[in-house]
Amino acid sequence: MKVTPFGQYWGLQSRVEHYIHRYGLRDILLLGHRECFCWIDEWFDMSIEQIREMEQSIKKQLDEIRANEEDNDEESEDWDQ
Repeated sequence: MKVTPFGQYWGLQSRVEHYIHRYGLRDILLLGHRECFCWIDEWFDMSIEQIREMEQSIKKQLDEIRANEEDNDEESEDWDQ
């Protein structure tokens, strides 16, 4: 994934981009790395096959959640009309 901030206002562009990179992206990545490190106990003694199985089960769970959210979004759009 690549995140690129873009602004067109001279003088503000570099400051806004710097702020986004420094605080926005840093916080997101730092949080992800912290959570991954905290979960190390769950997968430390697993073999690579067990880790792949865990990844697949989590992927299925996330796909179900996304599908439910898409259904809810479609229902809310219908409700707005």
